Amino acid sequence: MATAVLSGVPTIINDAESVTGWVGDTFSLEPDIKVQGSNSVACVMTSNGTNDAWVTGTWDFSGGGLGEQHLRLWFNMTFVGNLSPTDPIQIFLSDGTNTAYYTWTKGSSYAGGWTQAVVFTGNTPTSGTVNKAAITSIGMRFNTSTKPRNVPANIWFDAWRYGEGFIVTGGTSGDELNWSHLASVDKTNAYGIVTNIDGVYFVKGSVEIGNGVSTTYFKPSNQICQFTDEQVSTSLYKIQFTDTASKLTNINIRGGAWSAAGAQRYVLNASNTNINSFVINGTQISRLAAGSEFHPTASISNSAFINCLKLNPSTAVFENNSISNSTDTSGALLWPGGSTVKTCAFLDNSRAIEITQTINQVFDALTFSGNTSDVHLNNTGVSIDISKNNGSNPTTYVATGGGVVTFVGAAVTFKISATDALGNPIAGARVMIKASSGTGPMPYLDAVTIVNSGTTATVTHTAHGLSSGDMVNIQAASLIANNGVYSATVTDANTYTYTMGSTPGSSPTGAITSTYVALFGVTDGSGQLSGSRVFLTDQPVSGVVRKSSASPFYKTGIVNGTISSLTGLNQSVVMISDE
Repeated sequence: MATAVLSGVPTIINDAESVTGWVGDTFSLEPDIKVQGSNSVACVMTSNGTNDAWVTGTWDFSGGGLGEQHLRLWFNMTFVGNLSPTDPIQIFLSDGTNTAYYTWTKGSSYAGGWTQAVVFTGNTPTSGTVNKAAITSIGMRFNTSTKPRNVPANIWFDAWRYGEGFIVTGGTSGDELNWSHLASVDKTNAYGIVTNIDGVYFVKGSVEIGNGVSTTYFKPSNQICQFTDEQVSTSLYKIQFTDTASKLTNINIRGGAWSAAGAQRYVLNASNTNINSFVINGTQISRLAAGSEFHPTASISNSAFINCLKLNPSTAVFENNSISNSTDTSGALLWPGGSTVKTCAFLDNSRAIEITQTINQVFDALTFSGNTSDVHLNNTGVSIDISKNNGSNPTTYVATGGGVVTFVGAAVTFKISATDALGNPIAGARVMIKASSGTGPMPYLDAVTIVNSGTTATVTHTAHGLSSGDMVNIQAASLIANNGVYSATVTDANTYTYTMGSTPGSSPTGAITSTYVALFGVTDGSGQLSGSRVFLTDQPVSGVVRKSSASPFYKTGIVNGTISSLTGLNQSVVMISDE
């Protein structure tokens, strides 16, 4: 059976194996009531300040590290009842001269048994100040002014530590680690980071899967984990997947639910590019903090993301998921561009998708309902089109810094098929189809100016309407290197660039024009050449299909037609032999 190997664990303050270092009352050893080792220490605590309990030593909690500032103190007491903010336990630090007190509560009540109090000493104390660089005692007491009714109480202490969490390695293919393995090893040592209570895995710190050295397999299936509501730093709670040499293998999260209690959030960071395989499927994930990011080649599918802050899917396959109830004012999901996010539902979010790209985008089967804004355009003011493919239905947007979002219909396909008189496909035929009039949405003999720099030509073309990857036919430039069909890279609404095959050394003059080219290339083995694009309106086109460079030769065929903005274009050209 797989065994988790834990490292980077919290540091012992006092393990309660003897009464050495325990001060404030008369302490005795208790071998029968403990959470780890052979003993705990026992005493009677009152609320008059004379029976506080503390340990002595030397500690520096002034550093910036979260692990150095999170106290983790196990206790068990005969008192049962309310520990609300009006009747709290207090954790304190002393430098020998001054004392700082931190309030700790256990929800609305304490039901008995061993409990680990977790306190972030980086927070502002409830009262008092202290030199955190020179701590000489760490302790616990009941509030002296608002004590619980049934105090004094018998109390036991064990395994006082400080630390952030732990690093997990281990498992093999077919015998992968899961949350139960982490909780089992944790229980033996009473770290208190992962605790199994009735099949729910409660997390009180940072869990780092992998160390970049040891091969590690992690496959939690249908398990529930929840980060607890403690007095911790907002940056403490996280699940971090760490790798430097492809040592993380078969990270496979299937089913179950991951969440955080109360006002807590946690980061799920699986962005490391060295991970061999990363899958989330059929899992409910709630209350992620901003900064949660996935592996670029991961598969995230069939899962529900509820009340999470902005997700960054990177270039992971992100399909058949729902994203709901996000309050992130940037966006519930950072749009990666491309086609990796599809068939997802965005429900009741503040802003559903944040787009930072400056070129037109395509939504593929993305549905929106109840969002304050379906899209947040956050690209410094560049207007874009968003194509609504396969039932996508965005309707609302908000823009930061300006810019306009135009929701347009789905992309359409335009295709030319070349055949001979008998209907046989003609492979290798050269096709050039371009805009044939100015009545369509794409450029037709538009006047432009060009500035050359090396092999890069920068075209000033007012309201060109192009997207990166569109082709243009540049004509009438005074320099021959500028003329021809080129793929445009759009920089803004009035400018794009293309790369020439040589360096002219100067910029062209003349009545230069630019015309949109729909198809430019050769037919495939089926005699076809196709493309796809969104057109705001119908686009008239014309062109030629020819095969004159290699036998069998064919006479030039003529194309005249219109690419419909709704149905595209599918036209056959019958070519006559020229041999």
